[in-house]
Amino acid sequence: MAFQELAEKTLGIPKENIITLLNDDATSGQIKAKIELVKELSDKRGNLYVYFAGHGVPAKDGNTYLLPSDMSADSIHLEPNLKLDTIYAKLAKAQAKNVFVFMDSCFSGKDDSGSLLYKGVAPVLRTKKNVINTKKLTILTAGKSTDFANDFKSKQQRMFTYYLIKELSQGKKNLNKIYPDIQSDVKRASLRKGLGYKQVPQIYGNKKVSLY
Repeated sequence: MAFQELAEKTLGIPKENIITLLNDDATSGQIKAKIELVKELSDKRGNLYVYFAGHGVPAKDGNTYLLPSDMSADSIHLEPNLKLDTIYAKLAKAQAKNVFVFMDSCFSGKDDSGSLLYKGVAPVLRTKKNVINTKKLTILTAGKSTDFANDFKSKQQRMFTYYLIKELSQGKKNLNKIYPDIQSDVKRASLRKGLGYKQVPQIYGNKKVSLY
C-alpha cells in the first residue's frame, strides 16, 4: 500500500492505471493475469512499474520463483509462468519505454521468521542466474538470492521497501545514484539484527535510465 501511494503521489501514475493485489488476492492465477494485463496496457508513451513484496523461493529445478498465496514451495516448479526469468521476459516484451521492477522478496526459501517455506524438502541453495534484458529492464532486488529479506518492525514496513520509498519520495529519479544509499542503509540496518540477517540490495539491467 505504501508503494501504491508512492506510485500515485510521486511517480504521477493515475489511479486507474494502478493495479494492486493484496494478501489472499495475490493468487497464482491473479498474478499471471495481471502481468499479462499490464504488458498489454503499456504503450510507448510511458513506463511500466512492477512492485512485489512477498515470498520467493529457489525451486527443485534451480530456478527462482514468486510464491503466491495459494501455492506451496515444494510444488512451485510446476508453475513455469511464475519463474522470475519468465516474468522478466514477458515484461521485456511490453511496449513501454522502460520497465522498472522492485522485488522485495527473499529467494533463499525462508520466511520472515527464518523458518523454511519448504515442507519436508530441503531448499535449493544454488540457483541459476536470472537472464535480464538490459536495454529495457531495470531491476532492484531486496538482496542476493541467498540473502534474508528482512521486515522492519520499528518502521512497520519491510526493510528494503522502507529505504526505497524514503529515497524515491524525495523526488529522486536516477536509480543508479540513489542505489548506493539504499544498499548501504539496508545492509547496515540488517546487520544490526545479526550476521544471519545480512541483506545487500542489488541492481540489474539498465542503470542509466531515469525513473520518470
